This record gives sequence, C-alpha cells and structure tokens, in this order.
Amino acid sequence: MNVTRIFRFLFFLATSLAATQSFGQINQQKIRDLFAGKRWGLALYITQMPLRNDTLFRTRNCAEEFLEVFPDGSFESPDLNKVGKWEILNDSMVLFRGSGGSRLRQVVINYLSADSLVTTDWGLNNKRGRDAFIETFRACQLTEKNFFDTRESYTITNTWGLNLGFQQFRASFAEIGIGRGIFGRKGRVVMPMINLELAPWSGVYGLAPSVMVEDRIFTYGLALAGYTDSENTYFRLRPMAGFTLKSLFGAAGYTTQLFYGYNIAIGEVSDNKINLHSINLRIHLPFSRSTRTGKFSPDEEYERK
Repeated sequence: MNVTRIFRFLFFLATSLAATQSFGQINQQKIRDLFAGKRWGLALYITQMPLRNDTLFRTRNCAEEFLEVFPDGSFESPDLNKVGKWEILNDSMVLFRGSGGSRLRQVVINYLSADSLVTTDWGLNNKRGRDAFIETFRACQLTEKNFFDTRESYTITNTWGLNLGFQQFRASFAEIGIGRGIFGRKGRVVMPMINLELAPWSGVYGLAPSVMVEDRIFTYGLALAGYTDSENTYFRLRPMAGFTLKSLFGAAGYTTQLFYGYNIAIGEVSDNKINLHSINLRIHLPFSRSTRTGKFSPDEEYERK
C-alpha cells in the first residue's frame, strides 16, 4: 500500500468517526443536490456491537459494492441485491424501499459533500439495541474501477486426487480410491472420497465412501463401508480420528493422514476377516488442481433482506 492510499484510508476513517459523534442536520435540498445522481462506492465499513467495544474495519470496491441513487427517486445496490425507490423522511433520514414497496433500510446521513458520504444504519425501527453499521462512501469516477482493499486475503485450493493407503490391525487391507480435496481457510481441509479396501490375500473386498476433515494438526471423519468375501456381505460404520501430515509437502493439495478407525458392525459380524480396530495411513495425490482467492469478512454483519 503506497503513501497516498494510506492517507486516503486515514481520511475515510477520521471522517467516519467524526461523523458518528455528531448527527448534524442535513437539509433535503442538499441531499437532492449532492446525494442523488451519483454512484457511491463503499470505501469503509465499521460495525459497532452493543455488548462490547469492538469496531471492525474493512474496505470494499467501487465496481461491485456501491449505492447508485438517481434523481427520479430510484436506486440500485448490488451489495443489497436490490433495486427500488428512495425517499427523504426528514432533513437527514433516508428510507430505501424494494421494488414492491417493502422497507429495506433506513439510514441517517451524517456527512455529505460533493465526493464523500457517511451514513449510519440503526435498523428500520431506529433502535440502538442492535448492532449498528457505519458506511463511508466515495463518489465513483467514470475511470475508476475499484478501491484499494486492506482486507486479508486467503486462497482456496480444490483438487481431485488419487488416494493410496494401507489399513492394519488384525487384518490387512490396501486402499485405493479417488477424493475431492477442498483446502480452505486457516489450514482446514474437507475431503469427500470413495475408496476400495482390498484384501485379496484373505478374499475380502470392500467399498467405503467417507468424508475426512483436517485442521492444522488433527484429522477426523466418518465412513460407511461394505465388504464381501463372495459368500457374505458385511457393513461397517467407521468413525475415525488422528493426525494430518500435510506439512510434509511443500505444495498445496497434497496431504497424508495417519488415524485410528473403529468399525461398528451393522448386521452380520465377521471376527476374523474385518478389523474391529484399525490403524490407517493414507496419502492424497492430486492430479487436478485449481485455486481461487477470497477476502476475510467480519463475523458480525447486518442482515441483508
């Protein structure tokens, strides 16, 4: 972030906080002259929670999150996924209605100039018992496509991969299958998969769809397995828990799991051919990989109608 952007961010912050300290009256003519006929890009978003003193900041962009108001009383707001009508209730209060006339938002305009706008929304009933959110807008220029964005970004990696593994306790099984890996925020991985569990040395073959979840260290999941020895069919429900060793690989999308599984018998029990307890080692080798980038958002946000 360069110096100009830093000063711009500080200006937005100072303007927002100053505006919330004093609800100055803004007459209707000023609103019609300066508010209408522009696309206002959301530059700074502050959430104030009534039960604690936290204040959350984030910046957005002018191209995707904006409020465009027209002199004929209509508006468009992709951020709200709405179009409709706006009207002035009093000198500083503006009400936004949906296309069917439903009340969407009621905001107080705290500050308004030719290129800056600060609003506060306390809900349709103007009650301060709920979370309040303050928005600072900047008038969008025709050549401007987006604002700088200070939110922390994260990368999600999606893979399709080959699963190879081995299961050992009383009986031994080799595993081979296919899995979908979703490598998300904070090291979390969600991996639905379907594996063949093979023990040709004892004449037992199984099929086990499952879902595994990993965090930075631990992994856990659940499988439903069906086995046959050509004479009988056995079903098992298997909860699993253990450790992930994905840090062994430098590239995203690879992971190794070492975990314990407990096979809960469903129907007929086989004491000799299928494990009651098992220790599993499994590796996911991606053959297809794609990534996308997202932005972190506050946990507390206003409810979008």
